[in-house]
Amino acid sequence: MGRPQVFTVTRRGITVRVTVLPTPREVTRAFLEGSGARRMACGKHVHGFTYVRARSAVARVTLNLSHWTPGLVAHEITHVASAYGLRDGDDDEPMAYFVHDMTDSICARMRKLEAACA
Repeated sequence: MGRPQVFTVTRRGITVRVTVLPTPREVTRAFLEGSGARRMACGKHVHGFTYVRARSAVARVTLNLSHWTPGLVAHEITHVASAYGLRDGDDDEPMAYFVHDMTDSICARMRKLEAACA
């Protein structure tokens, strides 16, 4: 995988653009370049991150191909669900279904990218 792979997934009316970089090193670099407000402890790697601009129609998630896990995908998608107001103290089912559907879809695409690069 030479250049970043990008794909878009829409579930339950929310669109997520996923950028896949080869390793955590590239994801860390993208994370640090993304905003002057982002700071990290020295020597730590970022395996994935989410960026949702206020009132944006598309959330952006960046993952790495070499060390991704379904748990990492679910973690980032939970940030998306929260940013779009799917978290409700009385009924968390809309958020749970969204995280489930989106995580399954993204993981399937990540597995296809892994297979294509093997």
